[in-house]
Amino acid sequence: MQAESRSIILLITQDTSLAAAMVPVFLGSGVRASIADHWTTNVSIAENLPTLLLMDAELPEGDIERMFSSARGPRTCLCRVVLMSDTVTDTWSKRLADGTIDDLIPRTPTNPRWRASLDSVLRAPEHQGEPVRWQDGAMFYEQRDPLTGLFNRSALLAALFRETDRVQRSRDALSVAMFEICDLEDCDARFSSRPCNELLRQIGQRVSDMLRSYDTVGRSGSHEFLLILPGCSAINATLLAERLLADVFSVPVNLDGKLIRLSACFGVASSDGRSPIVVLREAEGALCRAREAGPESIRIFAQRTDVEIEPIEFLS
Repeated sequence: MQAESRSIILLITQDTSLAAAMVPVFLGSGVRASIADHWTTNVSIAENLPTLLLMDAELPEGDIERMFSSARGPRTCLCRVVLMSDTVTDTWSKRLADGTIDDLIPRTPTNPRWRASLDSVLRAPEHQGEPVRWQDGAMFYEQRDPLTGLFNRSALLAALFRETDRVQRSRDALSVAMFEICDLEDCDARFSSRPCNELLRQIGQRVSDMLRSYDTVGRSGSHEFLLILPGCSAINATLLAERLLADVFSVPVNLDGKLIRLSACFGVASSDGRSPIVVLREAEGALCRAREAGPESIRIFAQRTDVEIEPIEFLS
């Protein structure tokens, strides 16, 4: 993957598993890319810098400082610097604030949002030269659920408002699906919180892997998740729920050497460009009826004038 002259993307890491995970992403990005394990042996003068420099936060501190110095020299202002780190330390926050780092993304391939955030960095038009403001990197972490890496409640609500605005203009379909994992209380009683947290992470990863690139998934409650599905009617969303039950929840999860099979119930509601608040209440109402019907139930909201739907916990 070495470039003929200079690479558009250069990854510096000594983690072989991270480098291996990056190879298919580079190939799919359609631009020249190189992977190196040390700074001084691969980049000696500023003119050889790539357009996009990806740095592993686990590199030796001295190597990182040399990269900062070279990448931010007077002749290299167009080099975009992105740090791959699973935590935002005080040091990285200061580097973001002073513009030394343009962005932060997770470094762990098992993070549910790793591939999506990395693809976004590689495909963004800013990597051709214009630096991304440091606030974008900080915003990534502000919008994520710290346990699963999926979108959190506030980010989900903001995404639903944006999609609703789009639907009102385009008249396209839009549906939301809420699902609840039914077995986690029993899991809490049998295991400690750490294994149960791992179950949530694995389920979040599996669901995320099955969605389209423009779908949105996030954790809306302790055991609840929300899917925002552009272009999907209520029937399409129900078919997706059936697929998730078959391909995600029917497949056992390995928990400390034990295979655990989980179940879930789903509530579906269609937007039609109506208020996101109303649609979320309808999805919660459908989920309540699915709970009453039992695990692996799916219910679509049907308008009933004799039923008053309570505000959902998501909005509290």
